[in-house]
Amino acid sequence: MQFFNGIVNPVFLHYNIHMSFWVHNLIPFLIATISISLVLIAFQYVLGKDKKPEVIKVEYHLPENLTPAIAGTLIDESADIVDVIATIFDLERKGYIELVPVKKSRYFRGDDKDADILIKVVKKDLKGLNSYEAEIMNFILEQHSLKETVYLSDFGKKFAYELNALRKKIEDEATKLGYFDAPPYSVRNFFTAFYVILLIVAYPLIFKFGHLGFSQLNAKNSVLNPVLHLKTLLNYWLSIFLYTLIPIGGTFPLYLKLKKAVALRTKKGVEAWGKILGLREFIVRVERERLKKMAERDPGIFKKVLPYAIILGVAREWAEKVKKEYVEFPGWWSALSDAERNIIMENLELLSGRRRLVFASPDMIVSPKEIWDTLDKRN
Repeated sequence: MQFFNGIVNPVFLHYNIHMSFWVHNLIPFLIATISISLVLIAFQYVLGKDKKPEVIKVEYHLPENLTPAIAGTLIDESADIVDVIATIFDLERKGYIELVPVKKSRYFRGDDKDADILIKVVKKDLKGLNSYEAEIMNFILEQHSLKETVYLSDFGKKFAYELNALRKKIEDEATKLGYFDAPPYSVRNFFTAFYVILLIVAYPLIFKFGHLGFSQLNAKNSVLNPVLHLKTLLNYWLSIFLYTLIPIGGTFPLYLKLKKAVALRTKKGVEAWGKILGLREFIVRVERERLKKMAERDPGIFKKVLPYAIILGVAREWAEKVKKEYVEFPGWWSALSDAERNIIMENLELLSGRRRLVFASPDMIVSPKEIWDTLDKRN
């Protein structure tokens, strides 16, 4: 029996010491992770949650005083490159610029990998534009003054440095118009700073009050078992290193989720958001015969709706529905082949990203039949 105990006891001693390091050191980090999560939830609760449109009706008219960039910002509370591209197409519709298809760079994917769109200035008077539209035009004018040609692909390259400033201008404009309580970028930065401060405060508290450590071997065992003592030290520091990642890994997904859920849109913003989603339903659902009648009354409908279709991620659907109808197409569209048009629409759709795929659930959508019948009676 003594012989057996002499073999088993050191094994159990090593196992117990080894497990005690990991379990004992894990508890403070778990407590910190839970505490940070609860504080984030409470903070988000105080700020409030965004409201959503209760019912979305099919919209047959473009939102008044709501540019494509502002509309795109209302969708996901963020101004992005796709909103800038949509603004360029809207500036072409307004007559400030002209878009000319050329064979130059590799902006569009497909068989023709050298397709691009050249941007020419038509009107230099910018009085009718808002701040971010004027900023885009100033960029184009500046390049032209330097004898540089400007292509649509430049807004993913040369314009990349100015994009952050432009995003702020778009979000500031949306806030100024009353669609947000505060600029979305300021709320995001505030929530991020709060999260970082939580982590900075949490780690000193963990090490101060967590009593991190390991079961000390007595002097005799340290001398008699130097290998075991070294393993103890290594396990201790390894556990500390690994466990420091727990508060970040455990709370970061929650932080991302809550950051997007804080209250931003005003009541006016929610109503406008619902109209934008209703416009998307129109683009997706509209019947060909109805679209033909609308085109007869307004031949420029394709150019008017296209920038909004871009920010909504349904540019290709819109192009497919009107390509055979009697509408007034822009010059750049007429100069393209069917294959090139498909490439452009595909890339505009990809540019919108996955963020445009998250919209209202189908049960929120009002069936358009009754609305269509009402419009028929009016017309």
